[in-house]
Amino acid sequence: EFAVPPALHGNDVVFYFPSSSPTGPPVNNTDFVNAFAQSFTSFILNLDPNQKVSDTITPPWAKYNVNNTEMLFNMTADAQPDIRPIQTDGGLLERCA
Repeated sequence: EFAVPPALHGNDVVFYFPSSSPTGPPVNNTDFVNAFAQSFTSFILNLDPNQKVSDTITPPWAKYNVNNTEMLFNMTADAQPDIRPIQTDGGLLERCA
């Protein structure tokens, strides 16, 4: 879940491809940018985001079918990374069903 405010649709693209924007991601935090981009790169290359292609601050990531687990990528008010596993909201799961 990409939740960096304002967390609008498409705001995450520059984090997947940091060099695609002339100004780079709006969050100037290398640990966050690397964790976000590398989690997807690791999944693409290894089919497992836990088999990291480089060291990042992303914690272990359980499979979704274990308690509806997803990873939250957010920033605190003082621009520190807030990256942690969360459980998908039951109401959201009902609406999507």
